[in-house]
Amino acid sequence: MDTSNFFIPLDFKCTITDELLEFAEGVAQDDWEIQRGFIVTMIPDEIIDKDPYLKAVKEVYKVLQVLVCLPPYTCYPWHKDLNRRTIINMPLNAQDKSCCVFTKKTEEEQYFEIAELKYEPATYYIFNTQEEHMVLNFSEKRYLLSFTLTGIKDVPFRQVADSLLAIEASLSLPA
Repeated sequence: MDTSNFFIPLDFKCTITDELLEFAEGVAQDDWEIQRGFIVTMIPDEIIDKDPYLKAVKEVYKVLQVLVCLPPYTCYPWHKDLNRRTIINMPLNAQDKSCCVFTKKTEEEQYFEIAELKYEPATYYIFNTQEEHMVLNFSEKRYLLSFTLTGIKDVPFRQVADSLLAIEASLSLPA
């Protein structure tokens, strides 16, 4: 199954993964809040702006930059996001303790093909939230960077993805 309309991995590696994970683990319980069914906290600009790719994206797009906390042994069932189309996601930990899958299934299908997003460490993924997807989280609390590009819900995924890939191409890749 062609996954390029579901997600696209970037070659540019995150330069602040450890700092983001340390930040997530240090957030006080009262500073996490529920938004649209997810446990989230805002990420300060002073952390995000240390990463050349995320900083460059912020120069082109208005963004909502949050960390998502997914408790152990939870499932976010098949869905399409209602209020966003294109996001940049990157798990900070437990890549092998969760599963994100996409499908082109229809309501009538009992059996259908799926495509798994096999997250790699420190890798950003351009993520199409308008395709059916679900997430299973297993034995560990998982933290996820979610960089929502706001104000572009009606812009086609491929157009935004091409723009994000062009931003990546404009940066020299770290060794």
